[in-house]
Amino acid sequence: MLGNEINIVHISESIKKSSVPYRQMIAFEKKGMYSEILTQNTRVNDKRIHVAKKSFLSRLLRKIDSALIKIQEHKYPDRMQNTPFSYFHVGLNIAKEKIVKKADIIVIHWIGASFLSPRGFRKILELGKPVVLVCHDNGNFTGGCHVRMGCENYQDSCGKCPFLKSEKDKDLSYKLLRAKKKAYYRNNMVVVSPSKWMDENVAKSAVLKGKEHFIIPNPIDTEVFKPLDKKAVREKYGINNEHLIIVFGGVDVSSSPSKGYKELFECLDYFSKKYSYVKKIDAYIFGSAGDPKQYNEKISLNYLGYLDENEMVEVYNLADIYVVSSLEDSFNNTVAEALATETPVVSFAVGGILDIIDHKENGYLAKAFDPEDLADGIYWILNNNVNNKLGINGRKKIIDNFTYDKVAEKYKELFTMLERN
Repeated sequence: MLGNEINIVHISESIKKSSVPYRQMIAFEKKGMYSEILTQNTRVNDKRIHVAKKSFLSRLLRKIDSALIKIQEHKYPDRMQNTPFSYFHVGLNIAKEKIVKKADIIVIHWIGASFLSPRGFRKILELGKPVVLVCHDNGNFTGGCHVRMGCENYQDSCGKCPFLKSEKDKDLSYKLLRAKKKAYYRNNMVVVSPSKWMDENVAKSAVLKGKEHFIIPNPIDTEVFKPLDKKAVREKYGINNEHLIIVFGGVDVSSSPSKGYKELFECLDYFSKKYSYVKKIDAYIFGSAGDPKQYNEKISLNYLGYLDENEMVEVYNLADIYVVSSLEDSFNNTVAEALATETPVVSFAVGGILDIIDHKENGYLAKAFDPEDLADGIYWILNNNVNNKLGINGRKKIIDNFTYDKVAEKYKELFTMLERN
């Protein structure tokens, strides 16, 4: 068992209340494990969150990093836009931070944006403490990209990067991957993935191959994400109960190609033509701002912008179906959150979503990247969700696998193993 005085610190570039590191911190505490967070940016007022010291040197380094990134971007003018990529940066030496020095176990999450470079990562490992690297996306083991879109160069040495539109073997992605390989050389690090799909990627990667790796999903607070009185929520939002209500969304949902915004509208086009006899659709889209508009005679669009956690719960509850058209996803918190509110989900069968949705049990898994099958999935749920059986099954799946208690217990077992070793 873990000692009562063990110190756990999470390291992540930025923190919101909906961030996985913050949710983990809350989950750990409920399980008797106190932890804190070190970050570079946050608006959350919580004494357990510490912002890295902003000295004159750190401010200077951030300016240098900003200039370095612009230089690197200038070298690749044809690179893909609106797709996350972490460039070379100096970063901060956060191994010197007091909270890191006193930690017994260090859990590292997102590390880019001039916060923690491969060199800074190596300095943390050289402290000799157990380190848990959590791979929320591909960024920790590729030559810069966070969303691979099918590229497998990370399994060897990167280079000829499709994101950078480069034809050079030893381009920036090759150099970045080599730097990460040097940073990860010590044996006091294990890797956690939130899904089977991400774990398989970790095992294949050139830089993490051979490291001990574990699957522990992201925690969902089922006391917050729960079914509400649908009638009352719909009255609050002025919902027309004669219409089919679908919800779609995510961070930067309309600008990031991997979120499948284009595929969503191809799905809606197909649905409105093939199933023209079905009642009208009101689509509510969060994570993107805009004025309400009529997409076609069958479908209206309502943009909700960015929502806090309580608003998210209400929006999931007003929906008949939550639709996900992501082209790649390591886990997808919104899928699990929607299911926790007893809202069935239709999604492409990709990535970590396969761990959450059970086809035709709590939702519908459409063929990957096939908008027509996504539309067929909406129709299937509409006609098969008798007495909300799919939604009820969905909440049961979350309670059985992804609650704060279940996830924290898995981490407790991992930390106990690390402490013994």
